[in-house]
Amino acid sequence: MSDWEIFKGSELEWNSLVREFKGDYRQLWQWGEYKSSNNWKIIRYIKNPNRDKKYKEVMQVTYRQLWPLCFIYVPGGVCNENKTGFSHEVEKLFFNKFKYFLTIVRIDSHYPLNKKLTERLLFNNWYVPLYRNNVGLASIIEINQFDGIDKFENASSKWKYNFRRSLKNNLILKAEDEPNDIKFEIQKVSQQMVEYKNVYHILNPSAIIDIANYFEEKLTIITCRNSKEEIIGFRAALCIDNFAWDLFAASNEEGRKLKAGYPLLSVLIEECRKKGAKQYSLAGITPGTARSIFKIEAGGTQHEFIGEYEKTRFIFLGKIFNLLLYMMKFSLIYKFLSFLFRIFKF
Repeated sequence: MSDWEIFKGSELEWNSLVREFKGDYRQLWQWGEYKSSNNWKIIRYIKNPNRDKKYKEVMQVTYRQLWPLCFIYVPGGVCNENKTGFSHEVEKLFFNKFKYFLTIVRIDSHYPLNKKLTERLLFNNWYVPLYRNNVGLASIIEINQFDGIDKFENASSKWKYNFRRSLKNNLILKAEDEPNDIKFEIQKVSQQMVEYKNVYHILNPSAIIDIANYFEEKLTIITCRNSKEEIIGFRAALCIDNFAWDLFAASNEEGRKLKAGYPLLSVLIEECRKKGAKQYSLAGITPGTARSIFKIEAGGTQHEFIGEYEKTRFIFLGKIFNLLLYMMKFSLIYKFLSFLFRIFKF
């Protein structure tokens, strides 16, 4: 019999448990509500308490199903005291509940890399998916050191040079108190970046505004305007307790030419410090990509995380599904494939 049971408490109780285990922001109640509004189904599980009536593990699960396929995703991983993001017999819980021909379980652990755990996962037929949002790398900036004239003292010389150049472009930076007031401008810039960079797989243009509606003051959005006061770029982060999570950034072609990304990051980190954040995480690093070079060269300390692992009853079919998602990311017929796979996109 499984030790897991469905959580029936309040939002406050759930978030308290996630924070107790230093869980990822995607395990918070608000993230679940946001994903629910985007047609994901949500289940929150808790492991039966011990004699002290303390829960050992909790996890917020998002899933979509369309026979014969069911995709189950645990963003941020299982929140637990041993800081692994994985739990004993969690696969049995999912495969017993979701009896689909092709049930795919993916867990994305944000906890520090544990080689013994990853070796055990591979031995137990978990595999690293070909199509991943998170490869398990992040650059973390210590905000306490973010002060003085040279704010990015550990940044590369090229990064500092571009930052200084950007300050000469008369850009207008502003922290937005009412994100819904600039909803259409944000959507426009995001869409322009999608078209300019030909990266149709990224976060949808209105997502950051939708997230703001659930996290409210915890989400900080900084916009960058040109001399005509037109928004040419923005960057957003979530401040949870003493930690800031870099969430999403976009610049159109003009913003890229004027190097808007540099002052955007600087002002955003400063705003996060005002909210009590001591560390700023630039996650989502994929070695070799331009946006990852920007993050790495900003001067943070690189950290490795466990990242994404996947399991299915039929490994071969699961890998085919991953291959199709990977092809969708780069294919010229993306619009057709996205229609077929939209229900499983995250």
